[in-house]
Amino acid sequence: MSEKRNENANNQKSGRRRRWLLIPAALILAAVIALGFLGNYLVNFALLRSEEHDVAPEAITEEDRPVFEANKAALEAMTDAWLAEASCEEISLASDDGLTLRADLFVTDETSHDWLIGVHGYTGSREDYRTT
Repeated sequence: MSEKRNENANNQKSGRRRRWLLIPAALILAAVIALGFLGNYLVNFALLRSEEHDVAPEAITEEDRPVFEANKAALEAMTDAWLAEASCEEISLASDDGLTLRADLFVTDETSHDWLIGVHGYTGSREDYRTT
């Protein structure tokens, strides 16, 4: 009789131990699945971003449209004037893994210590700087 009690007690301890091991395993599995979905979303958002994330033209009210268009035209005029004044030099260097990295160096004032390093997105190109 006492052997049966000992066997039942051992089975109960084993069952409790198994349950306590299943809880962390289930939590880890849930975290891995959640991180997989989150990672997939972020990669798709960063690499496959479409114009749907930009401000839609219909989101601009008719009242604000003239201001928007005037600001856009002014920005393009300032960009064109700056690009006409700046000298552009194409620079390239080899990365550690053998890829050739290319850049455009724009210089307008040799005495200035102001710098801007612009980096386009993964699917972008240097033409994307036209309106920045």
